[in-house]
Amino acid sequence: MKDGPALHRRLGPLAQCQSMGWTMTKSGELQAADGKNKIHLLCFPYACGSASIYRNWPENLPEYVVRPVELAGRGARFGEAPATTVQEIVSEVLRDVVSKLDCPICLFGHSMGATIAFELARAMVTGGFAPPLHLFVSARIAPQEPCEPLALADASDEAVTEVLHRLGGTSPELLADPGFLEFFLPVARADFGLVNGYVYQPSSPLQIPITAISGSADMTAPEPKMLSWRRETSMSFRHHVVGGEHFYIDHNPAKLLDIVGRMGASLNLSLEARLRRQG
Repeated sequence: MKDGPALHRRLGPLAQCQSMGWTMTKSGELQAADGKNKIHLLCFPYACGSASIYRNWPENLPEYVVRPVELAGRGARFGEAPATTVQEIVSEVLRDVVSKLDCPICLFGHSMGATIAFELARAMVTGGFAPPLHLFVSARIAPQEPCEPLALADASDEAVTEVLHRLGGTSPELLADPGFLEFFLPVARADFGLVNGYVYQPSSPLQIPITAISGSADMTAPEPKMLSWRRETSMSFRHHVVGGEHFYIDHNPAKLLDIVGRMGASLNLSLEARLRRQG
């Protein structure tokens, strides 16, 4: 595989390694951040995205230690084979991240990342870990709702590129660059295959509050199917609509950050009150 600074500059976000709280290194080592007594927010990207989509979150969310999750095949883990199932990612994060964090945790995921965050919350409960304080699911319909698959496993490169054009989230200039596509398309195929291959298994509702967020013009996440997330929790549920299409997380993040930040402030107050009572 070709490598070097010039290639990484051309690949942009796919190959960026940001120093934001922590990243997953090639060896799976957890790079720790300060803030053991603060809530740590694990953030999962959308399909084809990297941890760099959360590069501005630490400075905008002082309520948390923001910890973007770097998935294989991109960012700090560029060159690794991307995961092909949600469970593969969940198992890795449980082993290499959750088991090494001795602090309260919240989970956030956008689109594909919301499915990963949801299944990680389930696995934390069934695996005997402390459950997350809160689950944020963004731009992804509830898992029990039928979802039209993107059958791209055997599609031509041109067909995959056309789908990426239609979905947005990747600049047309990059999608016209053969050098970029050489490395990007395998990640795209793997991520779309991961989403298509996900099978929801009904289970008891989580005893974890859920906040669902969707874009006002996002045709992939209509409000009725977002409201179905209510069935996945026995605790409080909130649904917020922010302005924008599917990638409002990139193009209009202010309200999203406000929603997540306000919840973090409320959770911190609850934690402080509990610590005072215990003290």
